[in-house]
Amino acid sequence: TERADFVMLIYPVITMRLPLTHDVTRREMLGRHPSPALVDQFSAERHVSHRTPPSFLSHALDDPLVPPANSMLFYNACTAHRLRCEYLPLPTGGHPFVLKPEAWGACRSAALRWLGSLGL
Repeated sequence: TERADFVMLIYPVITMRLPLTHDVTRREMLGRHPSPALVDQFSAERHVSHRTPPSFLSHALDDPLVPPANSMLFYNACTAHRLRCEYLPLPTGGHPFVLKPEAWGACRSAALRWLGSLGL
């Protein structure tokens, strides 16, 4: 089975579980009344395993749309499996912070350093 060499998740929606999900994403992906099994199936933190590639995450702590807890869920799942994972919480930047030079610059610099640590 194929696997990505690495993943970079920037203000990701990781979970479909309430109250931590992004409501619009959950509704668009799963419908208005998804079953608990469907919610678990599409909650990435529930599927971290030894096959999960090295991961880089970044999230602004003041993100008003996607709770930063999403990134922490994935990071915690990776560290529980002793996987290579880096999480860069940004104090400010909102959503999307790629449009804000200070936040995006910090994220971009950390991401490039992390890629270098992988030998890429």
